[in-house]
Amino acid sequence: MAKVGRPSHNPTEITRRRVTMLVAFGWSNPRIAAVLDTNSETLRKHYGAELKQRGTARDRLNTMIAEKFWELFSKGNVRAGCEFREMVEQGDDVARNTNFGKKERALLEAQRPDLSSPEGELLAARDKRNVGSELSGLGGSVAMWPVAHSRSAA
Repeated sequence: MAKVGRPSHNPTEITRRRVTMLVAFGWSNPRIAAVLDTNSETLRKHYGAELKQRGTARDRLNTMIAEKFWELFSKGNVRAGCEFREMVEQGDDVARNTNFGKKERALLEAQRPDLSSPEGELLAARDKRNVGSELSGLGGSVAMWPVAHSRSAA
């Protein structure tokens, strides 16, 4: 007598990575289950650990992408360096837009040079050079460090 119904679902390393990636994209459980051609109950049963990473999945994905860009840049891929630099700047934008208390915001503002004066512009230029030299210890030379280009300025 033949079995009736769906075959059992067997998770693989590939499907686990896929679930983790889709969780990082913010997809709902039913949507992820549809991609795997299964149902939400089976998804929770086999991929519970991956689904519990919702809070950190995006950060983990961004970390893996940044590591890959840095690896490629260290091997001479300038475009990967540009992408890495853009990721760093996006992280800086997030940090600047985070809701801090009054004391934290005052400390951050005190560390940022005033760009409305020539002295402030010099300090900002010095800070950029210092960041480049700190990063040069991680691989590549400062002279090779790419300048980020904004995608919106096309």
